Amino acid sequence: MRYWALLGVLLALAWSAQADELDLCVGARPTSLGGSFVAVADDPNAIFLNPAGLVQMGRMELTVMGARLYPGIEEDKLGFFLLGGVLPAGGLGTLGLGVQSFMADRFDKYALTLSYARPLIGGLSLGLNVKGMMWKADLSGLNDPLGNSVSSGLKLGVDLGLFWRTPWRLRVGAFVRNLNQPSIAKDTSLGGKLPMEVRVGLAYERIGMLATVELSSKDGVTDLSGGVEQRFGENFSVYLGGGQYLGKDEGSAKVNAGVGYTFRNIKLEYGFMYLLDLPVGGAHRVSFGYRF
Repeated sequence: MRYWALLGVLLALAWSAQADELDLCVGARPTSLGGSFVAVADDPNAIFLNPAGLVQMGRMELTVMGARLYPGIEEDKLGFFLLGGVLPAGGLGTLGLGVQSFMADRFDKYALTLSYARPLIGGLSLGLNVKGMMWKADLSGLNDPLGNSVSSGLKLGVDLGLFWRTPWRLRVGAFVRNLNQPSIAKDTSLGGKLPMEVRVGLAYERIGMLATVELSSKDGVTDLSGGVEQRFGENFSVYLGGGQYLGKDEGSAKVNAGVGYTFRNIKLEYGFMYLLDLPVGGAHRVSFGYRF
């Protein structure tokens, strides 16, 4: 019964956030900004949130993130792992490689993302993701006719991004996730398609400050999110953000906050997200980044 209670909480969480498990797996900085990152996209987290922004990185960069999710959910420990690396390739464009893993006692989900970004003209760039996804579940002790374990097998998805760094301190981003709407069901004849998600956003920068706002739409639900990053000197940053779900989930909301510290080529970040309408506690993320 505890397993089914946990499953019910996870389904409620996914419904209220209109997200699959890997949607939750983003780095500490994007989380702190309310998830509003499509028009920022200036670190390796862009692999997962707008690959077109990778052209902003002139040096090889790496990020590693670990997360503890919703400690208010009892009898299970939910966690994430994220790894992202960016390699500028000169006139050939910019390459990215990302790994995501969602982990629970009886359910795991993985994704491997290959990214490519290339400048077009006038500060405009295009980005493409090709990703392989799979999940597996442990059904031991549940008397399930499928046996003790089941896996989806490898499924392929495609994402597309656009990024425009204007001459007026304004950045514009757009991202279409799951463009091909891949099915992640074990038996694709049963459906299981991931919905297409569209994100558009703006970011404004001035000395020491970055403000961002983003609108996303998936399955008829709209999410309005935004955040502010304030830098203090060369080393310390504070992030604040939040979001409001509209449409059929109108009223659901989240609040976010975090900090970042840079020492030479090393960057440490912490991000926190709290869902106001679910009694599951907050989600904690810690990221380590290195610029070569």
